[in-house]
Amino acid sequence: MPTPLRILSGVTLAYVRIGFVYLVAGPILLLSSVTGLLTVNRDAFFVMELYGFVTMVVFGISYFFIPGIAYGKIASILVARIQLVTINLGTIALTLALSGDFTPGQTFPLMVGGIALILASALMHTANLSITIRKGLRAHDSKVKQEKNE
Repeated sequence: MPTPLRILSGVTLAYVRIGFVYLVAGPILLLSSVTGLLTVNRDAFFVMELYGFVTMVVFGISYFFIPGIAYGKIASILVARIQLVTINLGTIALTLALSGDFTPGQTFPLMVGGIALILASALMHTANLSITIRKGLRAHDSKVKQEKNE
């Protein structure tokens, strides 16, 4: 049985909405840096756009489409929700680390922590959707075999 559309839509919209926040926040940060309102390293902008916007939207959309393509349901909605928190914490930590506002002693743990959280999120996403695909296709294949035998 497929994942209910309401649940899929909720997970997808959470990722996409937050992604759009990063889409707007990134250029505001960059503009503030260019105009001298803030002294922020511009690398922080790229982190917000790549992991904050692009990755969030891709994760959200893939949670919507992959279960349908694989004839199944998301292996774990809970993992998708934990992953949402993890990718956001990682993006924020890495953005802060690259902002230039911290000492090297503070920057290093923020950077390592941010990268680790982003990697953990990517691994959760990959595992969750790999299981979704495998289970969905197995169930579909066995259903097709049953129908052929009848």
